[in-house]
Amino acid sequence: MRNALASSSLRPSSPLLTETKRCNQKTQRRNSYPSRSRGLLSNEQKAKLCILSRQAFAAVHFREPNGEAELSQFRHEQVQSAVGKSGLRVCVQDDFLPLKAWFLDLMGESGQAMDAHIEHAGEARRLALYHLEQVCAMSGHDVSYAGVVCRSMFKCALDEASAVQLWKLVFRLKSRLPKRGVVENGEHQAPAKTAMRAEPNEERSGS
Repeated sequence: MRNALASSSLRPSSPLLTETKRCNQKTQRRNSYPSRSRGLLSNEQKAKLCILSRQAFAAVHFREPNGEAELSQFRHEQVQSAVGKSGLRVCVQDDFLPLKAWFLDLMGESGQAMDAHIEHAGEARRLALYHLEQVCAMSGHDVSYAGVVCRSMFKCALDEASAVQLWKLVFRLKSRLPKRGVVENGEHQAPAKTAMRAEPNEERSGS
């Protein structure tokens, strides 16, 4: 019996189990990477929010919570109100600063809460600008072309556009990229760095 158990423990794991383990490890690395807006909160971030939630409880109720259960219920209610999530376990990176701002506001720290909101807005713009640069690079254009389209669409310069406006630019420019495998004159084209079509009003605004 011992020999059978020893030999079975030395057998290589099945390809399915190995692939499942690899996928789980990849998911954990992705979720723990703080620069991804959709990755789950790190343990350090959750710990910071738990401390803020305790301080917010004391500020709202003028007393300390009667045990962990009362504090946990308060925290879950506030997370639901702030970002619409059932708890910190399911919150993502994009929720961290809004939650921080929410608890700071409950504590009466309106200045710090505003700073957290401004920082969150800046992160959203940086992410949108990164994707905008990628789309422009795919078409062989400089980012200044996106500035021409931005002024045509929103009547403002690129550095004045909000995160929402920048994302609209991203999808507008993506829609103008030529489709891969388009048949032209009986041949399949590989449209790398093909110029995007500019609308007449964009040409005028850029002249």
